[in-house]
Amino acid sequence: MLFNCRAKPQPPPPPAPPPEPRFRCMYPNCTRKAVKCEQKAKGHHAMQSLYCKDHACRQRLDDMMCPSPKESAMAKYCNDRMLFPYISLTEPDTNQRRPSDRRCQSEGCSQNRLLADVNSDWPYCEKHTCTSNGCRQKSSATSRMCVSHTPLCLIPGCDTPRTDHGLYCPCHSCSDADCTAVINGGHWCKQHRLCKTDGCEQGRAVTAGGRFEDFCWNHLPKTCLGTGCKAIISGGVRFCPQHECMYTPCHEAKDNAHDQSRLYCASHTCHHTSCPQPTSNPSSPSLARYCITHTCASPSCYHPSKPSSRHCALHACLSPSCPAPRTADPLAVPAAQFCSAHECIARNCFEAAGMNDSGYCEAAHACASPGCPVPRGPDGGCCVMHAAIMARPGPALSSTGATVGVGGREREGGQVLQPHGGDVGPAAARGEGAARGGDAVAGWRVAGGWVREAAGTQGEGEELR
Repeated sequence: MLFNCRAKPQPPPPPAPPPEPRFRCMYPNCTRKAVKCEQKAKGHHAMQSLYCKDHACRQRLDDMMCPSPKESAMAKYCNDRMLFPYISLTEPDTNQRRPSDRRCQSEGCSQNRLLADVNSDWPYCEKHTCTSNGCRQKSSATSRMCVSHTPLCLIPGCDTPRTDHGLYCPCHSCSDADCTAVINGGHWCKQHRLCKTDGCEQGRAVTAGGRFEDFCWNHLPKTCLGTGCKAIISGGVRFCPQHECMYTPCHEAKDNAHDQSRLYCASHTCHHTSCPQPTSNPSSPSLARYCITHTCASPSCYHPSKPSSRHCALHACLSPSCPAPRTADPLAVPAAQFCSAHECIARNCFEAAGMNDSGYCEAAHACASPGCPVPRGPDGGCCVMHAAIMARPGPALSSTGATVGVGGREREGGQVLQPHGGDVGPAAARGEGAARGGDAVAGWRVAGGWVREAAGTQGEGEELR
């Protein structure tokens, strides 16, 4: 008889049960998976925490992990367990408890625990105890119930408990006070997402520390930016009325750090030295940089005026110390350089008028004879009348201005002098003077007739006066 000595094969082990699904950490805005706390001690089974490893408190309660999250990832326990060690339900009840054992184990709470004089079953006061029937856990920060009993947010995929009076978690609920509607593209619902200032379409501001304000950044109340000023301002301005530019559309600071008389900002204050007046055209500060007094009076010109003049160097007369403007705009007529009083009065001539008070320029239009107001003629440097006199043959003038007569006699100071130095009597002098006067009148008549023929301004036979 043959026997088989091989051992009978063992049946395969049953398949391991599938691992329990790990849900997401219930800490707000945390996307990690909740951790399962394993304990190697005999008789202790694994407990599922409500939070991830960075937020899960390591304190094991009787039948679950501590439902309170810890604030710091480096800490081991939550704030409640660090201040108050856990009181086990299996601990013998004694009537001799310390006063600290009666206090609520919620951080910062000074109320007594529920039934503190009877037992230690309730570690929290009525305010911080879950309102679910028979639950002794701490209530959630956003609900009157603990994290386990609080219904979850209605947003698909959100495992965070909803608020006490709403249908959504704090992250999906409107941040406005007494509003539990769902958010709409921000921290507020569609009704409360805009600034509360009438007519403002800007969204509300979120200041430092995550504080949700009722106004946008432009209308948020804040302190004036003026040096040492503590005035509260709002409405999109940065300075209070005491430190703000007096020009209404401008919200810049006054330029009065060194001069308190300046009531406008640097852009709207005259750029002339020590002038506190506003610019001539505040709506165009890039063009108008000076006040009305220090701006050129010419139309559309914003250049600074010259000293003791209402016009700039481009539009003021080039004559020294003359405040009058030029006769034409030099940008249109580059040759115009003088005012009407210092410019040649001849037509289309822009040269400087001469010093003979004739109004004509010495270069082209003034008569060469001193004091003559008549313009220069077409054939020389003198007027027509002086040109005719100079063209008529007659006695020459000496260097002293005396007329040199025939035979070498000179008339000087009303006396006729002989060449040998003898004097002539008064009668003879008068007779000779009358004769010469008649000749001179005749010459003037001839010259006057020539002038009339040339100029055509006097009738023939009319004498010069």
